[in-house]
Amino acid sequence: MKLELKHLAPYLPYGLKCKVDNDKIISTIIGIEKGYEDKYGWFWITCAKRFANGTSFNRQSSNIIKPILHPLSDLTKPIKVEGYNDGKEFVPIVEMAKIADCHFKFIPDVKEIKEFKEDGCNIIQVHYVDDRNPYFEFSYSIEDSGFRENNDGFTMTLNILNAVHNPYTIVKRLYQWHFDLEGLIESV
Repeated sequence: MKLELKHLAPYLPYGLKCKVDNDKIISTIIGIEKGYEDKYGWFWITCAKRFANGTSFNRQSSNIIKPILHPLSDLTKPIKVEGYNDGKEFVPIVEMAKIADCHFKFIPDVKEIKEFKEDGCNIIQVHYVDDRNPYFEFSYSIEDSGFRENNDGFTMTLNILNAVHNPYTIVKRLYQWHFDLEGLIESV
């Protein structure tokens, strides 16, 4: 799959990092310049690199950059995200569960996180200590972890009610936390 503007646009407000060609230095994407997609099949990306003595800005062709993203399988692993949770580690799937149920008046204690495969999907469930609280379930296709035009790529469920509150907020958080919702890891 060719990297397109629509793949990077949702990540732009959140300081997406990338590698340029074989460069070992990681850059931050700070802008995109349209204009060459139709004629050449690529567009300009403005990147910023930080050095001990300052910051360097440069323009790169979209066909030589590789975004640095987390696979959905990392949802159960602690991560740190600049500008989120005061820079402290958190487990994304637990944060998603908190967002999914806006009725919680408190932050529930997690009893366990279950991961399993069923019917061609990877399934992650967050269960709480208090059995009266619902569990949160996130499932995504084993073969296709990103969004596709005819397939949303994943589903979210809150207990048996299927009533996930704030699904848009969860998707925005996944972009903010730099999870691959576009299938870019394996195709770019």
